Amino acid sequence: NVSLSTSVESASWNDEDRSWTVNLDQGGEQRSLRARHLVLAIGAGGQVPKMPEYPNRALFEGTVVHSADYKSSTQWQGKNGVVIGTGNTGKPDIQTTFNSCLTQTVIPIEYYRYFFDPMYNETTDINRQDRIFMSQPTSILHRATMASITALASADSERFDSLERAGFRVERYADLWHCVYERFGGHYLDVGASAKIVDGSIKIKGDAAPVAYTPTGLAFSDGSTLAADAVVFATGFDGNMRHAATQIVGEEIGNQLEDYWCVDAEGELRGAWKPIGHPGIWYTGGGMNQARYFSRFLALQIKADLEGMPLQPYTKTPGQSPVAML
Repeated sequence: NVSLSTSVESASWNDEDRSWTVNLDQGGEQRSLRARHLVLAIGAGGQVPKMPEYPNRALFEGTVVHSADYKSSTQWQGKNGVVIGTGNTGKPDIQTTFNSCLTQTVIPIEYYRYFFDPMYNETTDINRQDRIFMSQPTSILHRATMASITALASADSERFDSLERAGFRVERYADLWHCVYERFGGHYLDVGASAKIVDGSIKIKGDAAPVAYTPTGLAFSDGSTLAADAVVFATGFDGNMRHAATQIVGEEIGNQLEDYWCVDAEGELRGAWKPIGHPGIWYTGGGMNQARYFSRFLALQIKADLEGMPLQPYTKTPGQSPVAML
């Protein structure tokens, strides 16, 4: 049963019958439902925007928006704008909207296709390829990917040299696994914006940081200013799903939940598709292949519980720091 135009307002746990009451807003109508299990599939990169605050916001006469609320550039056509951030959100905003940005790790789409096209295409069996890919230890995939990216980028130096000549400070030997599994972003999968930087269609302001608003734009740490009718913050999200989960289930239960993503002391992803510290609540997320593959294991755990044969979770992972590095 799918409910569209519906938002989850809150969820409470009944310890007596071990079930959730989930309170919903469905098109302005308040309703609730009961369930034994609550699976949070609320976005692989998080739902809580990160948005810097600069002095003198009230003086700025234009529009300030986070990319989470960005819908269309129509209202700003022909006007000046600044996009702060140049990742997978920032670059598309820039291509369709404005002409200014800051810095980023760049991964050409050709590199991505070099890895994945042989695995996922019209002739391969998706289930088999998922099993092959997901059966490899994360740390091994990390090292193999870094070796391949280093080789590809070393043979493609002009691509990155031209970006740096245009004023874009680029990390050419991108640690994709760090971006995906630890930072939850901080990279741009280049599908065309880099060429626009090189030819000057997109202007770069990468030599100073914003420090304050002015009535007509932004002031920077080097004393310069940029005129803007709109400022779009493409500064990402809080990638720890526990924080968004806490907004739904409350502080008491939220404090019991495991953090989401990054890796634990054994090199395994934290939180996703396994028990997370409280009965009947789960995280799912990641890329399409991860969610597709591991959701089966999550479903089996729920089925086992519903049939009165709950699985015993593995609990021997040593204690870890808040963010364990690969």
